[in-house]
Amino acid sequence: MPPPMRAQAFLLVFSLASLVAGCASPANPPTTPTLTTPEVGAGAFTTPVVVTKGTAEPGLLLDNESNVWVHAPGGLWKSADNGATFTAIDFGPGPVFGGDAELTIARNGSLYYSDLEQLAALSVFSSHDKGKTWSYQPIASDAPLTDRQWMANGKDVGPLAGAPDAVYLAYNQLASGVWVTKSTDGGLKWTPHLAFATSGATEVDFQTMGNIVVDPKGIVYVSFTMGSAGAPLTPPLNGYAVVVLVSEDGGLTWTPRTVAKGAESYSNLFPILAVDDAGTLYATFAAKLEGGTTDVWLTYSKDHGAKWSKPVKVDSHVGSHAQPWVSTGDVPGELALAWYENPLPGRPQDVKGEWHVQASYTKNGDTDAPTFREMQVSPGTVHKGPICVDGVLCQGGRELLDFFQIRLDARNVAHVAYADNAEGGAKVIYTRSTSPMG
Repeated sequence: MPPPMRAQAFLLVFSLASLVAGCASPANPPTTPTLTTPEVGAGAFTTPVVVTKGTAEPGLLLDNESNVWVHAPGGLWKSADNGATFTAIDFGPGPVFGGDAELTIARNGSLYYSDLEQLAALSVFSSHDKGKTWSYQPIASDAPLTDRQWMANGKDVGPLAGAPDAVYLAYNQLASGVWVTKSTDGGLKWTPHLAFATSGATEVDFQTMGNIVVDPKGIVYVSFTMGSAGAPLTPPLNGYAVVVLVSEDGGLTWTPRTVAKGAESYSNLFPILAVDDAGTLYATFAAKLEGGTTDVWLTYSKDHGAKWSKPVKVDSHVGSHAQPWVSTGDVPGELALAWYENPLPGRPQDVKGEWHVQASYTKNGDTDAPTFREMQVSPGTVHKGPICVDGVLCQGGRELLDFFQIRLDARNVAHVAYADNAEGGAKVIYTRSTSPMG
């Protein structure tokens, strides 16, 4: 059981009853979308660079000095030469346990790296001098049995706002659901948690947690899927859903809003959010909404998640698609997406064959009929056989782990970090597009 909430805790408990109610009556359930056929481009990506070996699940961020930062379980790597070479970061004061890794870069350039300590707790390393020195907070979570954390930063708002900016840490507390905490002092202290989803519900279960983002107004969003924790063997009575929780007061209160709801699981793996400078919120997920394939879908909201557009299929090829990611550009509506793709149809964990990395770009992702430019990122196969999307329950096919990332820079060049185990042991790969995506 989670510890009792402290008196007048900064973040309050979110009621499960409200959450279930929010899932049970979606504002805009997906129907069969009109397929917008992407333009298949011939754009090239640079020769892949091996960032590190023996790990997978890479994340990628770009700072305001054009440095490329790649993180993965076991560490953080920096490139100051446009991705030609990478140097491992020495955190100095504290141990890196090698669990799930996460990085966020604040508007003032401060870096925050989080490390999962063997499901026991979350560490956060903070640097305020561009990664030269780091401070260490050994326990940023306030309960054991923690898993898959995400971080974000942005404007601090609400009656208890303590600084111009806040750093948020969201994580899966395995016994009770998804929790959020935040720091307003540069990562030294973290507020009490918020438990706003419970995995023990009988009809609508918490399934997988996606990322956390903060929009220009300081509104905070966290995504996750609902369904059965034992899916697909034990489907829920009320179907499956992608849900976003919204806080407009810096984490004091949260409102559940349904992104999509249907009869098939959306957990392939994470539902991923992004927000542009106009405040438009985007969600991407992989799901079987039509035909016999698992595809990548995109939807958007211009009213803080209250209403969502009809999901549009992003990929143009028949097959199976997994682990999508979406990032915004400098212009509202500009998006880059990436995913693993297999030409054989079916759920990712059921198909054989070979997987590669695919990407797509749009200038009008904030409209109901976006147009896409699509291209292959990896020069060849990155994985052979099924990709399991059941996390720690997987009996095989989890060599790529659970996600990878794409980012756009100010020139619309796409930077991608992905995992590759086609020739044996897993390794983290970096590449970028040789020209602007659009």
